[in-house]
Amino acid sequence: MREHRLGVGKIVEHAVENSLDILMADKKGYFAVAPYHVFCEKALTAVEKNCKPIDVKASKVKERAMSLLRRHNLEQLARSLKKAKGLHLKPFFVVKTHKPEARFRTIVTEKRLRQLAVYSFLEKHLLSLQLNDPYLIPN
Repeated sequence: MREHRLGVGKIVEHAVENSLDILMADKKGYFAVAPYHVFCEKALTAVEKNCKPIDVKASKVKERAMSLLRRHNLEQLARSLKKAKGLHLKPFFVVKTHKPEARFRTIVTEKRLRQLAVYSFLEKHLLSLQLNDPYLIPN
């Protein structure tokens, strides 16, 4: 018996034509397919659970952060911040297929954003600290 296989392009085309969203399942690496309206409902629920709205202008926060860094003679970090492209964290979702109702897990990425510049700076300097913690458990 010959197995019928569709190329990725055909699968994407079918999903677009039928208003379907394809998401990764969080435990086994499988994919889940959901109608667009279901995706929107579950995505909104996940974001509302994990995030809260704030009334600030991201560009103003970036300016204030750069000013603070310059005041503390952290010019290199301020330049990295200035070069960062985006102003907001970007969420994406995976499906908790092992949970009832297949809820969404919200994951944010800081790639190419100002948060990555600050995180990298802090990580570099914090890794140089020698901790003497008797309760530290290596992972």
